[in-house]
Amino acid sequence: MIKNKVLYLICSGLIYSTSYCFAQEKLTAETQQEIAQIAAGINKTPEAANRGFNELLKGKNKKNISILVAIGNAYLSHNCLSEAQAYAYNAMKINSKSSPVYMLAGDIALAQKNVGMACGYYEQAILFDTNCYDAYFKYARAYLGVNPQLSIEMLTKLKANHPELSEVNRELGNAYYQAKNYGKAKSAYDEFMQQGTPSAQDYSRYAMLLYLNKDYTQSLKSVNEGLAIDKDNHLLKRLRMYDLYETGAYKEGLEAADVFFNGQEESDYVYLDLLYHGRLLQANEQNEEAIQWFEKAIKADTSHEHPEIIKEASAAYEKLQNYPEAIHLYLLYLDELNEKAEVSDRFLLGRLYYMAAGGNTVNELEKKSYLKKADEIFAEISQRVPDNYLGYFWRARTNAMADPESTEGLAKPYYESALALLETKADASKSLIIECESYLGYYHFLKKDYEQSKVYWNKILQLDPENAIAKQALQFIIGTEFMETFNLSQSYPTQDVKKQTSFLTIGLSICLLAVGISLFFLPANQLESNINALRIVSGSLLVGISVYFLSFRVRYQAYVGTGSRICKKNLIFKKEQFYVLEKYLTDYCDFPAIPEEEQQRLYLLVIHSKDNQYVAFQVLSYITFLYEPVTEPCYLKQEQAVTFMKTLHKSHGFLH
Repeated sequence: MIKNKVLYLICSGLIYSTSYCFAQEKLTAETQQEIAQIAAGINKTPEAANRGFNELLKGKNKKNISILVAIGNAYLSHNCLSEAQAYAYNAMKINSKSSPVYMLAGDIALAQKNVGMACGYYEQAILFDTNCYDAYFKYARAYLGVNPQLSIEMLTKLKANHPELSEVNRELGNAYYQAKNYGKAKSAYDEFMQQGTPSAQDYSRYAMLLYLNKDYTQSLKSVNEGLAIDKDNHLLKRLRMYDLYETGAYKEGLEAADVFFNGQEESDYVYLDLLYHGRLLQANEQNEEAIQWFEKAIKADTSHEHPEIIKEASAAYEKLQNYPEAIHLYLLYLDELNEKAEVSDRFLLGRLYYMAAGGNTVNELEKKSYLKKADEIFAEISQRVPDNYLGYFWRARTNAMADPESTEGLAKPYYESALALLETKADASKSLIIECESYLGYYHFLKKDYEQSKVYWNKILQLDPENAIAKQALQFIIGTEFMETFNLSQSYPTQDVKKQTSFLTIGLSICLLAVGISLFFLPANQLESNINALRIVSGSLLVGISVYFLSFRVRYQAYVGTGSRICKKNLIFKKEQFYVLEKYLTDYCDFPAIPEEEQQRLYLLVIHSKDNQYVAFQVLSYITFLYEPVTEPCYLKQEQAVTFMKTLHKSHGFLH
């Protein structure tokens, strides 16, 4: 739509065909010359011309229809409509069934801008002479800009009766073009170009129709054939520039643009010319120059009928990563659209804000502002088209940028919504699904929900079995689970066990420290003995013990529930004891079957409070210098813990 109206204005003055209408009797060359000589004085010496025509009509020529029509046409050609009309009426009185007479009357009515009357006379001409081709053509042209469908109907009749007339197809092409039926216009011109002898103007119209039908390769071919006839044809040079851009020949297109814009007046150019020049410059990576031509195209669109130009200018600034100017122009574009703006237009604005937030020169304050606006727009899109994944997906990306470490999980609900919609689409992009699942897999890993994280990474491998990131993530999760499980043998469950301070230990340590220091200051014994050395050694020992206890034994691990000190036990079970261990622990945890040939011994790690009110235990195996979990950690409290510890000490022969 952006092109068609302009191209119509460009091409509306093109070719019409030769006239065909047969008079009742032909004029001799001598009579034709005499009429032409008299007609030459119509404007300068009208009375003399009138006398000359009257002399010509005397005698046997008084009722000569051909002469009357010829004189009428002479006056018509000199814009003397009343005189021409008088001759037409006289001729009509003599012969009311003469086709040339009605043709003359129709031409006069058309000159008076009375299209309906003119076409009525042309229909009369056809009625009295079905071979009066000129009447068909003039009728069609008269209605071309008023009611092209009537033109099409008349020309279709002519084509049915006289298929040998190649010019009919050209005229039909013009009529279909006016009716904006470019497909049929092209088909009609296809026939004409094959049957007739095309002129440069014919090539230009045909090339234009091919262009409008997006057959740019054939349009370019027609352009080149037309330029071979008329190398200076302005329209053909214009279309050559357009077609070269559309066929991707950007370098050659830029050369064609230089030729087209060389030596013409500015008034010979339309906004689409300037726009295509900008496009060609942009395609040749001359973005700064392209922007200048886009701005010229915007100024040339004085009626503001083509806001798409502003959109293309915005895209050029986006390509230069000048996002503030790109956003400014895009907002102008939306203002021009006003109520015609669609959801897709709003989406592209949101995308611009997102791209701006990721720009290299943006500061944190600007980034936050851009992301806020992007999020608002994508939220709006999600509400307006809830069944489309794009709003949710780009809102997810926006929030992922605002939360780059994913610690807050801002993007999680939007990736979940986008994924739910993408999974229902048979033709959904795998890369988009993988992006959603990657984020969710990573998020659940951060939250230590390893099972759910593995679900998403395994889904990715179903789509892309060779996805390296998913494989690495799963391996890392397995390693992390192992390390977190293995840490039970090195640390304590933080949810149940906390460090506490032993004030008794502090008190005793201070007392020891005081005693030790005092020994240094006792008076020296004058007797020859080892008492002084013993005093110094004892003082040093007491100070060392007190410092050790103050540094390392003041804090101790205790069960949060009772404050009782925590102890560790590591019990070893040989292969012949596996069945007893399994039987005993089955009541407390899921104990997997262990092939005897794979393990020689198992380790039961028990962490318990001294009052036996709390127990945490786990079975481990020792393989290649590493402890690997056989069971998950199991936690028991109060009576269950007491029972477990009593049974551990008393039964099943566990302690040997």
